[in-house]
Amino acid sequence: MRKIDPSKTSVCIIANPDLRVTPELLLWLLDSGVPRNNILVHRGNDRDQVAAYNSAVEMSLKLTSVTHHLFADADIRPYEASDCIWEAPHDFTCLKCDTEVGLASWNHKDSFHTGLWVARSAALRQMKAPWFGWTYNAAHSQIHGCVCESFRESAASLGLTTGNVGHAHHYPRGSKLPDSICVKTWYAGKAR
Repeated sequence: MRKIDPSKTSVCIIANPDLRVTPELLLWLLDSGVPRNNILVHRGNDRDQVAAYNSAVEMSLKLTSVTHHLFADADIRPYEASDCIWEAPHDFTCLKCDTEVGLASWNHKDSFHTGLWVARSAALRQMKAPWFGWTYNAAHSQIHGCVCESFRESAASLGLTTGNVGHAHHYPRGSKLPDSICVKTWYAGKAR
């Protein structure tokens, strides 16, 4: 297993549209040893999840002095069972968490979803844009899989590994964040 150095990890928190972030996420990152200057709160496109995720990856890849890139939805809540992500046994390792379809989305050992995930920088740089995208049926009248599926398939086609470890609490899409922290707008979108 690879051990990640949090001090050499960039973090991009996708906070749409209001820049609210769970306190557990911010505290977990700081307690893990990620320097504050390595944490970016990104206001992606709140009407387009694919654009938000792709712009977060694009922005993160501009940072060349890191060995890993960690991405998190602003409504994710890490705890002790999340710490194993710092071992990152895969090129792209995510934490298991609730998704819109529940825990059934983790039925396969290489299941990959983007609530909180970390990428080896060298592996992420092998991937070509767009990194995320919806897959549809032939008529494009129904969504065939989540935006994470296209990322996982692209990684596999390059011989890169995806997988999951541990757990984080997650209340996806539409759940209120009454105890969240609203970060100042000048933090949003600034790569350091």
